[in-house]
Amino acid sequence: MKRIILFTLFLFSCAPVSIVIDRYDNNREKTVAIMKVDKKDGFVDSVTVELLTYHPNGQLASSTDMLRNIQHGKHVAYSPTGEVIAKGQFENNRKSDKWLWFGRDGMPDSLRTFEKGMLSGKSVDYSSSGEKTREIMYLNHKYHGKSIQYNDNGKKSLIGEYMHGIPHGKWTWFNTSGKKERIVTYKKGIKDGPVSIWNDQGKKAMTGTYINDKKNGEWKWHSDNKGLDSLIQFSENKYMGKYQIWHVNGQKAVNGEYQNGIKIGEWKWYTINGNLDSTKIFSNGMLNGPVQFYYGSGTAKNESKIKSKMTYSNGKLQGEKIDYYLNGQEQSSWIYDMGIRTGPFTEWNSSGLKKESGTYLNDKPNGVIYNWYGHGQLFSVTTYSKGDVHGVMRIYSPSGVITKEAYFYFGQPLCQLDYFDNGRIKQVQAFKRNKVVFQKNWNNLGMETTLTRFKTGITTKTDRYFSGNLQSEKSMKGNELHGLSWAFNEEHALKYLSLYIDGKHVFRRDYLLEENEYKDYIFPNSELQVVVKIEVEEN
Repeated sequence: MKRIILFTLFLFSCAPVSIVIDRYDNNREKTVAIMKVDKKDGFVDSVTVELLTYHPNGQLASSTDMLRNIQHGKHVAYSPTGEVIAKGQFENNRKSDKWLWFGRDGMPDSLRTFEKGMLSGKSVDYSSSGEKTREIMYLNHKYHGKSIQYNDNGKKSLIGEYMHGIPHGKWTWFNTSGKKERIVTYKKGIKDGPVSIWNDQGKKAMTGTYINDKKNGEWKWHSDNKGLDSLIQFSENKYMGKYQIWHVNGQKAVNGEYQNGIKIGEWKWYTINGNLDSTKIFSNGMLNGPVQFYYGSGTAKNESKIKSKMTYSNGKLQGEKIDYYLNGQEQSSWIYDMGIRTGPFTEWNSSGLKKESGTYLNDKPNGVIYNWYGHGQLFSVTTYSKGDVHGVMRIYSPSGVITKEAYFYFGQPLCQLDYFDNGRIKQVQAFKRNKVVFQKNWNNLGMETTLTRFKTGITTKTDRYFSGNLQSEKSMKGNELHGLSWAFNEEHALKYLSLYIDGKHVFRRDYLLEENEYKDYIFPNSELQVVVKIEVEEN
């Protein structure tokens, strides 16, 4: 009833009247309309000319001019303690012209420019100290025009331009001291045009060009001493043309060429002291042709000595690869077939004596492999088949005496003979599934010293000449031959030596008439028979 009376009074009054539109729960005014009454031709009309809002503490929160009940004219907003926090204009219920926002200390916080309610024109952001942090132009609510950002020192950190919301034109970044740091050119949001980068000392570190967001043309990288660090040609983001890199001391590091992003022709690498490090030939991006490496580092300038040389075909090693010592002496020679070691090889020590030689097949040792001591004496001879020890592994002492002979069948050990330096047999072993199933031992005088555990279950049959000398001896397990079986002539020279495992003949050696000559068999007189014969290679 009270509100109706006030309204009635208002209708018949000519002065503006305040009407409370909304209240807080504590009955304080929240929204108040200032209304004006017009009388014309006997009619009474009322319009809102100002709209006021209040904080819960009763402090004015905003004042907005109204026209025909819509926001039109000046607008001011206040903090709960009475400070102005925003100023602006409305036009037909939409923000218009410049609007300012303030901090509680009265310093400007930001400025925006509106046209028909949309951001259009200058926009500025400020720091708490009142310094500008960003200036940017808008058009129809999108970035359009110059954009400037500032660092904490008030100096420009970025200058660029937008066109309808996307970067367009030259953009420049600055470091804290105000020196240029980077320039990038955009066209409708993509990199298109020159690009440059500077180091902290203000010296140009990189230059290049983009076309349609792709690297094109000559790109340069510079070192701190003003020399070129890299020179690379691009075409549509692919390496195209010269490719050059320099060391930090200005010496050339890499020199080559690309075509459509693929390496072609001769490429050269250099050490930091300017010596040649390696040369390679490329075709269609793959190594194709001679490749050489050099002892570039640690040698005097222009004294690169060859370290290794080889040839590639379609990206794979093909033919001979040779490595050298610094003194020019060959270190190794290997044969490759489509990147796989296949064929003879030899390795030498720095004195020119062989260390190892043999043959590989499909990247695995195949055939006879020789190893030597450093002084040139043979150390071992081993026969392989497709990577497995197959045949014999013979070990020599530094003085050239055979100390061990082990026999294998495709990687599985069958038997082993160990010798004293005087050539007498020291030990005989037979294996089954990698375990010793027979063993016999002697001292260097020929007296048997076999341990009892290896004699258990084994019997020995012997035959002798009328002179009393041993003619033959056979080891038995039950009724089967098991272990050593050998025979001698009347002068006590060996005629043959055999080894059996559970009745199966696994090894036989026939001693020939020539001194120290013999012939070895694995699984003799069977379908699995392997004749073991080695030609000893001289160093």
